[in-house]
Amino acid sequence: MFPFSETCLFSAIPVKDCLRIHFTLLRTLQLIFQFPFQCMRFVYSS
Repeated sequence: MFPFSETCLFSAIPVKDCLRIHFTLLRTLQLIFQFPFQCMRFVYSS
C-alpha cells in the first residue's frame, strides 16, 4: 500500500478525512479480494 503518513501530510485533506478515505480504500480492497472466494464457496456449497 501507499505510505499513509505521506499521503496525509502532502494533501490538503484534514487528517480525519484522510483516515476515513484510507480505511475506505482498505475496506474496498478487502471486499474486492474476498468476493471471488465467497463466490467459489457459494458455488461449492450449493
